[in-house]
Amino acid sequence: MKFGFSYATNRMYATTQRAFVGFDGVQTADLQNPGTTGSGLASFLLGVPSGSERADAPGSMTPGKVIGVFFQDQWKVNKRLTINVGLRYDANILPNFGDSGFFSSDLHVENQYSGNMNLLRGWFLLPKAPPSCASKGSAPCIPTPDGSLPAHVEVAPNGRLFQNNYDNWQPRLGIAYTITPRTVFRAGYGRYFDSWSETVLAAEQQEGLWPDVRRISNFLLNRTTVEARSANPLALAGKFPAANPFSLTTTGRDPYMGNAYSDQYNVGFEQQLSQSAVLTMNFVGSRGRRIPTGSIWNVAFTPGPGDPVQRRPYPYINPASVIRDWSRNWYDSLQETVDQRFSRGLSYIITYTWSKALDLGSSDGFGGSAMDAYNLRLEKGPSNSNLPHVFSLASVYELPLGKGNLQSGLKPVDYIVRD
Repeated sequence: MKFGFSYATNRMYATTQRAFVGFDGVQTADLQNPGTTGSGLASFLLGVPSGSERADAPGSMTPGKVIGVFFQDQWKVNKRLTINVGLRYDANILPNFGDSGFFSSDLHVENQYSGNMNLLRGWFLLPKAPPSCASKGSAPCIPTPDGSLPAHVEVAPNGRLFQNNYDNWQPRLGIAYTITPRTVFRAGYGRYFDSWSETVLAAEQQEGLWPDVRRISNFLLNRTTVEARSANPLALAGKFPAANPFSLTTTGRDPYMGNAYSDQYNVGFEQQLSQSAVLTMNFVGSRGRRIPTGSIWNVAFTPGPGDPVQRRPYPYINPASVIRDWSRNWYDSLQETVDQRFSRGLSYIITYTWSKALDLGSSDGFGGSAMDAYNLRLEKGPSNSNLPHVFSLASVYELPLGKGNLQSGLKPVDYIVRD
């Protein structure tokens, strides 16, 4: 039996500086026929933007950690059957954005108050509450006279915007059985977690958000009426935050997102064709769960008459992209390989894979392109990585020239290829 442990940590320090204004055809389109009308160039010339962001925020975070333990064992049941078993567990301690102690004292950085929009519950979460703007005099601060939190704003449980993951159990199993001296059956299964990726990215991208003013964005400007111009699309007015975090739009993340994982398995046979050639055939597949995906949330559930704002789940919040771990993916394949080891000056490997890869919109990334954010099952289809047929051939051939072989009759050639 073998066992062990692992410890990995990460930390980020970066200053985010960017500013942009975007234009598209929606702002100059016919609202009754938006698909074929409108021009991004016309919107630009009229100074009617579709979205904007400004960021100038120092970024740091408390260290994240992945603490893992594992064991594995091999059991040779008899001369034909061998079984391998293993189990791994990872405790994922997520980082928190903001660590003013990381900077030198003369920078006077206060970045530990940036919040996160929880669009699934209709709340804005803060890791901790800063003083009121009246007493502090500058952001980050709470823009109420007594420092009380605005409606639908709360301090996150235990001060964490994103909760730790403690369910990352990863079993492993492998079986090898010798059917005949020339034929072997093999099968295996394993669960594998992505312990970093989106869960760490979530913390890294919280810089400068309300109640700070160092990162302000709105990507849904001027959708039906003109309320902002390109000269000041975000209505930046000074050093204090807006009255509440719901007037602007920002990408929100589910505070309880789990780590994405994949169940991977294979079943196959290996057949010896000759002393130097082997044929392998395997059925290989995987099932991905808790895959992060983004879509525009808090839109009206159904079309209908009247003000669509009142049909939103949370009328006081603008529609915005939300990232959650609701997506899935599927992969199934038949993989065949002929491996000719070097013999008589020739070796080659031929492989062919027949496969299908499906997902629930996870290939769309976090941009929010789901047809129906409330029913991701409609997104099931071939993924961007779907390659139904893949064939490859690689070969090495030893020229029969040089020492111990035929001579070309050309001394320069014989000299180059000789042993």
